[in-house]
Amino acid sequence: MAPLTSANETLNLTITLPKDVAQHLRDQVAKGRYASESEYIQSILQSETLFDPVDQNELTHWIETEGVRRFDAMRADPSSALTEAEAFAGLCNEEEEEE
Repeated sequence: MAPLTSANETLNLTITLPKDVAQHLRDQVAKGRYASESEYIQSILQSETLFDPVDQNELTHWIETEGVRRFDAMRADPSSALTEAEAFAGLCNEEEEEE
């Protein structure tokens, strides 16, 4: 995922968060999932901009139709489900194809 701005195009902001949200943010950084609180906030903002409204509607439609069909098939035959590694590898392959 490309950064929203380059390093020399930044702006400092001050935000106010509920204590539990701020603690969650700090916990994510402490666990090493993000290098900084800023990186975590930036990743949330980036994920928000991945889909425009039309794409969100298409995604919702896919989930309600194909997604439900696949979930039901997996429940009927759990051995047909991908392992975590297979799913991750598939996502990585899709990302490489888009580049």
